[in-house]
Amino acid sequence: MLELLAPLSLRINTMCSLIAWPFFVFIIGAAHIMLSM
Repeated sequence: MLELLAPLSLRINTMCSLIAWPFFVFIIGAAHIMLSM
């Protein structure tokens, strides 16, 4: 069971990080623009 879940969780983890990184960068960028204005 764990042998099946490990690759799946890894795939979900990489998917989440691929989605989260641009979002995270966007939030930091937006906050930086807000603070500089």
